[in-house]
Amino acid sequence: QNALEEARTLLEQADRARRMVEQELADTNETLGDMTCTNQAIQGGKMKIDSEIQTLSADLDEMTSEAALSEEKAQKAMIDAARLADELRGEQELAQGLEHDRKLLEAQVKDLQARLDDAEQNALKGGKKAMGKMDTRIRELESELDAENRRLADSQKGLR
Repeated sequence: QNALEEARTLLEQADRARRMVEQELADTNETLGDMTCTNQAIQGGKMKIDSEIQTLSADLDEMTSEAALSEEKAQKAMIDAARLADELRGEQELAQGLEHDRKLLEAQVKDLQARLDDAEQNALKGGKKAMGKMDTRIRELESELDAENRRLADSQKGLR
């Protein structure tokens, strides 16, 4: 009987231990399920973050290349601006030189115009004097011609 009692006690202890282990198993399975859900949520979040990181990385690469292109364009624009400034400076210097030459030529034209006016005045005065002299000389020559014609006519009459 003692052995039976002992066997019953051991059976009850084993049964209690089994129930405790089953409860622990159920708790562990529940904890495992919760942790699996948490792990899946974390993995989903990680995948979303990885995707965002890739997108941001692609955006960063694009921005970096755009910045490099903008920098290159800015350098070209600065070079063009410097070249245009040099050209402008050269054109301004040329324009100043041409303006100076124009003023000199205008002064020369005024001087030559004044000299021409003086020469025309002198020519008119001299021309009038010369015309007077020429008229006088023409009259003298006409008189001589008339005298010669008369002498010729007289000579011809004398020859007949």
